[in-house]
Amino acid sequence: MTICENAGALVEVLKQEMALFIEELRTLDEYIRNAQEIEEMAQQVGVLKKKPAWYLVYDMQKKVQLEAQNLEKLQNCILTCQRKIDEAEVVTKNMQEAICSK
Repeated sequence: MTICENAGALVEVLKQEMALFIEELRTLDEYIRNAQEIEEMAQQVGVLKKKPAWYLVYDMQKKVQLEAQNLEKLQNCILTCQRKIDEAEVVTKNMQEAICSK
């Protein structure tokens, strides 16, 4: 195999890895949207507190706290994924430049 073929194969591998990161990013984005819906439910907790349904409020507060923790974790995952995607893009760009310059 020539250097160009090796570099081309590496570029393809990096593209596949980027596709995986992008898919994971989309999944995390969906989780965040779900968590945002939970946040909206948290606002409804304020309304429910004024009603005699205290057990509903208690359960909702527990769910909101859990989803807030999950949201924070997911946001950290998104940052990590974005960093990996950015790194892979730099490597891909460098490989393409190296291939083109030969």
